[in-house]
Amino acid sequence: MAEVGDEIRGIGSTIRFGETNETSSGKRVVIEITYEGGPDRPPAHFHPNQTERFEVLEGQIHAVIGGEERSFAAGDHFEVPPGTVHQMWSEHGARHR
Repeated sequence: MAEVGDEIRGIGSTIRFGETNETSSGKRVVIEITYEGGPDRPPAHFHPNQTERFEVLEGQIHAVIGGEERSFAAGDHFEVPPGTVHQMWSEHGARHR
């Protein structure tokens, strides 16, 4: 079980837990992802029952959401509905939560 402050290294990124199911009484999980930048992309995936909400804090995030490629800059907010295949990365480094 993840705890607040835990970090997971991924493909060109680091995920840091800011809030967990345990600390939010099962209401949400809050993570911050920092992308190193580069051509590597994490695998496309989906969450069957979870809506994901994102805010870009720094840089630019590229995403494929439900087959549509988009770009989001610092200050942008976006959502990924449950069951929607998605993939996100940054070519020059970025951070979002």
